[in-house]
Amino acid sequence: SLEDLLKEIAKDEQECKEYEEYVKRRRQRRNRKKDKEERRKNIQIALLTLGTVALSLSALISLCNRYPLSQYQSKNYFKQEKLIAKEEVVDSLMQQLEEGTGLDIDYEDSSNLLLYAIYQNENLTESEKELLYQFSDLICSNPYLNKEEAYESLENVAFCYVDRPEGKDTSVLGEYNYKENKIYIYSYQKDVVTHEGIHCIYFNNSTKYLPNWFCEGMTQLLNNDFFDLAKVEEIDYYVFEVAMTKMLCEIVGEDIVLKSFSKGSMYDIKTELDKKLSPKNRGNDFLEKTTTLFFKCEYGLPICPDDSEKILEYLGDYVENSKDNTDQDKLKRIQKYYNMLSCLATEKPFRNYCSYLLSLDLEDYESYVYFKKTDAKTYSYQN
Repeated sequence: SLEDLLKEIAKDEQECKEYEEYVKRRRQRRNRKKDKEERRKNIQIALLTLGTVALSLSALISLCNRYPLSQYQSKNYFKQEKLIAKEEVVDSLMQQLEEGTGLDIDYEDSSNLLLYAIYQNENLTESEKELLYQFSDLICSNPYLNKEEAYESLENVAFCYVDRPEGKDTSVLGEYNYKENKIYIYSYQKDVVTHEGIHCIYFNNSTKYLPNWFCEGMTQLLNNDFFDLAKVEEIDYYVFEVAMTKMLCEIVGEDIVLKSFSKGSMYDIKTELDKKLSPKNRGNDFLEKTTTLFFKCEYGLPICPDDSEKILEYLGDYVENSKDNTDQDKLKRIQKYYNMLSCLATEKPFRNYCSYLLSLDLEDYESYVYFKKTDAKTYSYQN
């Protein structure tokens, strides 16, 4: 009947609604379970991340306790040649330096702040610090010195007293290793230590490209001037390098030579040589030939006449052209350096150099005898 049919339809609709409700509830339960799993996974990731961070922090703290960060922080108070620290900071550091060392510090000369790098260097003994404090005049008198680089070297440099490495020439009594910032001493002598100390102050990313003869000649010249360790000026280490450096000082001027050495550039010397040598514009040729000659001498390579003849020709012309417009004292010095350097063109440079010294009637003959008998003093010109 119609009534039974309507009841059947109503029943079907009710069942449909109940089924829809069932499906809806099931979907909700599934979504809640999925959300719960997602939350659990996120919590696990978060806990794992926190654990990793905690372990990293623990390791970092342990590392910092073992290797204090402060020892790697460079407190450099200079930027190249210029002081960048505030006046009150400089005064405070100078006071610490004066009280800690007993030195009479000139507060007006900021270059003395380089001594503070030595003072706080934990790699140095007290006696080594006292020795390096003697570099004060050398440091303060040079307006071209890269104080930033010098400070970084002095605050960490270390001395190493060791046996000479096997195969190293016996004439090498010490050397400065720039990469390690260490001064190796194979035979302790004060003039060796001060020589290597000057290398430590001046050797940097710029000056390492200077010709070796100029670097060694200038270093030994400064060593003699500021520490006065050579008994006789002409009897010392690097005799020919020093003679050539002194000749440059006479030709182009001491200030230009010092500036070139400090800045690590031969350009100013080359420019002045272009003007002073005859013929003009021969500065570069002179320097190149000089570098080649000294390189061959240092490593015992055969020297051909062309290596020295042109150098002596340039210098000889300069000496000749200087006779009429140069005072007698300077002319004597130029002539002496020329005669010294002429020995490089001979078969036995060092022996002829010694013979020339004898002709100068040196006052301190004992120093000459000591020099001649000491192999280390002969450098690479042992013949």
